[in-house]
Amino acid sequence: MLLLFPLCLGAQQSEDYKMYAANNGASMLLLRGRHGMEFPLPHNGTHFWYTPQFRSGTLYYNSKLYENVLLNIDAFNQELLVRDPNGITNILLSRNYVKWFEIEGRKFVNLQAMGYEDAPQGYFQLMYDGKSKLFFRIDKALERDVDGRLWESAGYQGNLKPGVFDIFVERKSYYVMTGDSDALIKIKNKNALLKVFKKYSKDIRKHLSSIDRYGSMSFETLAVEVLEYMEEK
Repeated sequence: MLLLFPLCLGAQQSEDYKMYAANNGASMLLLRGRHGMEFPLPHNGTHFWYTPQFRSGTLYYNSKLYENVLLNIDAFNQELLVRDPNGITNILLSRNYVKWFEIEGRKFVNLQAMGYEDAPQGYFQLMYDGKSKLFFRIDKALERDVDGRLWESAGYQGNLKPGVFDIFVERKSYYVMTGDSDALIKIKNKNALLKVFKKYSKDIRKHLSSIDRYGSMSFETLAVEVLEYMEEK
């Protein structure tokens, strides 16, 4: 009976999948790819961008717009995954066909697919969209963490599994593209951002001092403020 159980379960899932396919028409084009990578071995953290939970979003894929699809980003492989509404399977979408998508109001872009060939492969969250643009990116790496020091770098505060030493840690990065150039410039801090707008750096510093007297503004908020300020220049 135990030997027959996996076969029965597989047959039931197959029938469920056929029923889903019959009722979803054009959306099935999204489900023709291969399965996304899974990490069955015990680990802490998650390889997904923010959370393991798939969220409803909008996707521009292969020159077609899909709405109300369940999406998530594999930040370890920099791949986009789609899940069917019944939760049967996660499918990896061909990166070459993904130009942009939105998840719960956050917009993500594939710069290479949009013609920026020198950009790193993968996805970027569009944080500011004006004459200049600000992009944010998360990459994940699986590392060994015997003493628990890397937990704060996981970027996902789920339950910490005792006795498990492999953990996904995140690496955050920010990029700017100015209105004068299509070059993607990586910035690490405030000084790096000011170098991008070197001609106006003195004016920018004065402006920032007037709105952030104690320097408590997060780098992300500061960067958006600088780009908004530069809109008038």
